[in-house]
Amino acid sequence: MTTALARLLKNVSKGTASMIPLREELDLIKDYFLIQQYRYGGSVTIEYQIQSDELYNCQIHRFSLQPIIENALFHGIEPKGAAGRIIVSAEAEEIAGEKGLMIRVTDNGIGMSEEMIEKVLREDTDSHNKTEFFRHVGISNVNKRIQYDFGPEYGITITSRQGEFTTMTIRLPYVLFTEKQLAER
Repeated sequence: MTTALARLLKNVSKGTASMIPLREELDLIKDYFLIQQYRYGGSVTIEYQIQSDELYNCQIHRFSLQPIIENALFHGIEPKGAAGRIIVSAEAEEIAGEKGLMIRVTDNGIGMSEEMIEKVLREDTDSHNKTEFFRHVGISNVNKRIQYDFGPEYGITITSRQGEFTTMTIRLPYVLFTEKQLAER
């Protein structure tokens, strides 16, 4: 756990690049999740389903997945009061007529209502319950960063069935780091 924490802190403090390879973002998540497994006594698991090795070199915003994993743990699985599972998948799919990267994070937690999904995505600052608002500000932030950089056809969508699951899907353009860029990292 100490090693994972050290790597996580190093990742937070190093580099200013806003885009990193998916492999680096997944490494960050692995360290973050290991720490959380100690917190939850091993009652949470995570599984990775990456369609092809090439996807590991796709560009993604730094710290895009961590707020989504955190949300799945704290607001999906923890309130359930039982063992939980998160699945992170990545695949190439068509988005607005172009090749895109689809990353899905699915948890088997308590789920979300349609109203909560809307609040999470639009960052409902008029909410009377500010605690509820701040619980989800990271998701809205990630969504806005993606849409600002790539356009409204990209970003986060959420599907959920209360009492069963929540899936947060990140849509990004399919842009690979070159071998030279990867070697310079």
